Amino acid sequence: MILTVWILEENDADADALIRAWNAVGGKEVRLLRFSDSSALIKAAAEREAPDLLMGEISLCGDKVTELLLKWRECKSPDLFPVTSDRSPAAFTKAQQLGAIDYLLKPCPIRRLRSGLRRYLSLRFSLEGGHDLTQHLLDRFFFSGASSPARKTLRLPKEQEEKCLRIVSILSEPGLAAGGLDAEAIAMRLAVSNVTARRYLDLLEEAGYIEQQIPPTGKKGRPRTPYRLKTV
Repeated sequence: MILTVWILEENDADADALIRAWNAVGGKEVRLLRFSDSSALIKAAAEREAPDLLMGEISLCGDKVTELLLKWRECKSPDLFPVTSDRSPAAFTKAQQLGAIDYLLKPCPIRRLRSGLRRYLSLRFSLEGGHDLTQHLLDRFFFSGASSPARKTLRLPKEQEEKCLRIVSILSEPGLAAGGLDAEAIAMRLAVSNVTARRYLDLLEEAGYIEQQIPPTGKKGRPRTPYRLKTV
């Protein structure tokens, strides 16, 4: 079975992040189509069959996309997965009413995005298989994101452990909790190379202390991936 996913995202960096996440978890089982504005999506909807999933920066309040989703519900109703900067309760409520299966706020952790996609694929393939549902499957889909896995104990040589603890201290500084810092900024603070800093960051991410976020948009050049402390 091939899932058709339409991505509505005007920002190239954000769209690229979503596409990379899908390529990492979906492989050949997912067919992706990206739209940079709602007009292009509306036009495609008039010419093509509705997708299995619509995701991205979807304006849900007073937008033509809302009308399209309501029209689709009369025949084939695509699942909805907003990844949005809109933090208003009204947008979230509207998304739920239109069938949202997940809801991510930008900038969202890459690991959380991939986890949501994996859970969605697992449920979709289980449903398409024609087997009866189990409570375990439903709980895994609806509640697996409710708690984070326990952090692992770092067992490193003293020098590496000190550097990792220093990174945790840096990311705990007031004002950094939301925005985080990228590997280059961490390297400068530690007075080490970028490669060494990324090695420490990988260790901390694997142990569950920090997480990556989708890079902020609106800046020139290749976006840098920020890291922040992972909430437990």
